[in-house]
Amino acid sequence: MAGGKFRAAQQLYFRGKQFLACAAWLDGANEGDGYVVRHQLSQGLELVLKALLLNKDYDKYEPMLHKPFGHDLEKLAAEVCSVYGHALRPKLATDLMRLNAFFKKHHFRYAHELESVFYPAEAFPIKQLSIRLLAVLNLADKVFIPPK
Repeated sequence: MAGGKFRAAQQLYFRGKQFLACAAWLDGANEGDGYVVRHQLSQGLELVLKALLLNKDYDKYEPMLHKPFGHDLEKLAAEVCSVYGHALRPKLATDLMRLNAFFKKHHFRYAHELESVFYPAEAFPIKQLSIRLLAVLNLADKVFIPPK
Protein backbone atom coordinates (compact mmCIF):
# COMPACT_ATOMS: atom_id res chain seq x y z
CA MET A 1 0.00 0.00 0.00
CA ALA A 2 1.26 3.47 -0.88
CA GLY A 3 2.72 5.49 1.99
CA GLY A 4 -0.04 8.10 2.05
CA LYS A 5 -2.81 5.52 2.16
CA PHE A 6 -1.07 3.59 4.92
CA ARG A 7 -0.64 6.79 6.92
CA ALA A 8 -4.34 7.62 6.48
CA ALA A 9 -5.32 4.17 7.75
CA GLN A 10 -2.78 4.45 10.57
CA GLN A 11 -4.15 7.84 11.67
CA LEU A 12 -7.69 6.42 11.71
CA TYR A 13 -6.38 3.59 13.88
CA PHE A 14 -4.68 5.99 16.31
CA ARG A 15 -7.86 8.06 16.50
CA GLY A 16 -9.82 4.90 17.31
CA LYS A 17 -7.37 3.99 20.05
CA GLN A 18 -7.85 7.45 21.57
CA PHE A 19 -11.61 6.89 21.72
CA LEU A 20 -10.97 3.53 23.40
CA ALA A 21 -8.58 5.11 25.89
CA CYS A 22 -11.15 7.80 26.62
CA ALA A 23 -13.80 5.14 27.25
CA ALA A 24 -11.49 3.28 29.63
CA TRP A 25 -10.65 6.47 31.50
CA LEU A 26 -14.29 7.55 31.79
CA ASP A 27 -15.34 4.08 32.89
CA GLY A 28 -12.66 4.07 35.58
CA ALA A 29 -13.66 7.53 36.79
CA ASN A 30 -17.17 6.24 37.62
CA GLU A 31 -18.58 9.64 36.85
CA GLY A 32 -21.09 10.76 34.30
CA ASP A 33 -23.29 8.75 32.00
CA GLY A 34 -22.52 5.13 31.18
CA TYR A 35 -23.98 5.65 27.72
CA VAL A 36 -21.15 8.06 26.94
CA VAL A 37 -18.58 5.41 27.87
CA ARG A 38 -20.28 2.88 25.63
CA HIS A 39 -20.52 5.36 22.79
CA GLN A 40 -16.79 6.13 23.06
CA LEU A 41 -15.99 2.41 23.12
CA SER A 42 -18.17 1.76 20.08
CA GLN A 43 -16.76 4.73 18.18
CA GLY A 44 -13.22 3.63 18.90
CA LEU A 45 -13.91 0.08 17.81
CA GLU A 46 -15.56 1.32 14.61
CA LEU A 47 -12.49 3.36 13.68
CA VAL A 48 -10.05 0.54 14.49
CA LEU A 49 -12.03 -1.91 12.35
CA LYS A 50 -12.27 0.55 9.47
CA ALA A 51 -8.53 1.22 9.69
CA LEU A 52 -7.83 -2.51 9.44
CA LEU A 53 -9.97 -2.73 6.30
CA LEU A 54 -8.25 0.29 4.76
CA ASN A 55 -4.90 -1.30 5.45
CA LYS A 56 -5.88 -4.44 3.55
CA ASP A 57 -7.24 -2.69 0.45
CA TYR A 58 -7.61 1.07 0.71
CA ASP A 59 -9.08 1.58 -2.75
CA LYS A 60 -11.69 -1.13 -2.26
CA TYR A 61 -12.79 -0.24 1.27
CA GLU A 62 -12.56 3.56 1.40
CA PRO A 63 -15.76 4.04 -0.66
CA MET A 64 -17.52 1.41 1.48
CA LEU A 65 -16.88 3.00 4.87
CA HIS A 66 -20.14 4.96 4.87
CA LYS A 67 -22.25 2.45 2.95
CA PRO A 68 -22.60 -0.47 3.35
CA PHE A 69 -20.64 -0.45 6.63
CA GLY A 70 -21.60 2.85 8.25
CA HIS A 71 -21.75 2.45 12.03
CA ASP A 72 -22.51 -1.28 11.87
CA LEU A 73 -19.96 -2.93 14.16
CA GLU A 74 -21.15 -6.43 13.28
CA LYS A 75 -20.68 -5.92 9.53
CA LEU A 76 -17.28 -4.32 10.09
CA ALA A 77 -16.10 -7.08 12.42
CA ALA A 78 -17.30 -9.81 10.06
CA GLU A 79 -15.46 -8.23 7.14
CA VAL A 80 -12.26 -7.73 9.15
CA CYS A 81 -12.38 -11.36 10.29
CA SER A 82 -12.91 -12.47 6.72
CA VAL A 83 -10.04 -10.50 5.19
CA TYR A 84 -7.60 -11.26 8.01
CA GLY A 85 -8.55 -14.94 8.23
CA HIS A 86 -9.75 -14.92 11.83
CA ALA A 87 -12.96 -16.22 13.36
CA LEU A 88 -15.08 -13.98 15.57
CA ARG A 89 -15.39 -15.68 18.93
CA PRO A 90 -18.99 -16.38 19.97
CA LYS A 91 -18.91 -14.33 23.18
CA LEU A 92 -17.40 -11.35 21.37
CA ALA A 93 -20.00 -11.72 18.60
CA THR A 94 -22.77 -11.65 21.24
CA ASP A 95 -21.29 -8.58 22.93
CA LEU A 96 -20.96 -6.81 19.57
CA MET A 97 -24.54 -7.68 18.64
CA ARG A 98 -25.87 -6.13 21.86
CA LEU A 99 -23.66 -3.05 21.62
CA ASN A 100 -24.34 -2.65 17.91
CA ALA A 101 -28.11 -2.63 18.35
CA PHE A 102 -27.78 0.70 20.14
CA PHE A 103 -24.68 2.16 18.49
CA LYS A 104 -25.70 1.91 14.84
CA LYS A 105 -28.96 3.73 15.64
CA HIS A 106 -27.15 6.40 17.72
CA HIS A 107 -29.03 5.43 20.88
CA PHE A 108 -25.94 5.82 23.07
CA ARG A 109 -25.78 9.48 22.03
CA TYR A 110 -29.51 10.16 21.95
CA ALA A 111 -31.01 7.70 24.42
CA HIS A 112 -34.72 8.07 24.93
CA GLU A 113 -36.00 8.06 28.48
CA LEU A 114 -37.78 4.72 28.11
CA GLU A 115 -34.70 3.08 26.65
CA SER A 116 -32.56 4.26 29.53
CA VAL A 117 -35.10 2.81 31.98
CA PHE A 118 -35.48 -0.57 30.27
CA TYR A 119 -31.90 -0.78 28.95
CA PRO A 120 -29.64 1.05 31.38
CA ALA A 121 -26.04 1.49 30.33
CA GLU A 122 -25.05 -1.22 32.78
CA ALA A 123 -27.01 -3.70 30.64
CA PHE A 124 -24.10 -3.40 28.18
CA PRO A 125 -21.15 -4.59 30.27
CA ILE A 126 -17.88 -3.40 28.85
CA LYS A 127 -15.23 -4.89 31.14
CA GLN A 128 -15.43 -8.33 29.51
CA LEU A 129 -15.89 -6.80 26.07
CA SER A 130 -12.75 -4.72 26.58
CA ILE A 131 -10.80 -7.85 27.49
CA ARG A 132 -12.16 -9.67 24.44
CA LEU A 133 -11.15 -6.73 22.23
CA LEU A 134 -7.51 -7.05 23.23
CA ALA A 135 -6.96 -9.64 20.47
CA VAL A 136 -8.28 -7.14 17.89
CA LEU A 137 -6.02 -4.42 19.26
CA ASN A 138 -3.01 -6.74 19.31
CA LEU A 139 -3.60 -7.51 15.62
CA ALA A 140 -4.02 -3.82 14.83
CA ASP A 141 -0.89 -2.88 16.77
CA LYS A 142 1.12 -5.35 14.68
CA VAL A 143 -0.28 -3.77 11.52
CA PHE A 144 0.07 -0.09 12.42
CA ILE A 145 2.92 0.23 14.91
CA PRO A 146 6.32 -0.49 13.39
CA PRO A 147 8.71 -2.63 15.46
CA LYS A 148 11.42 -0.73 17.27
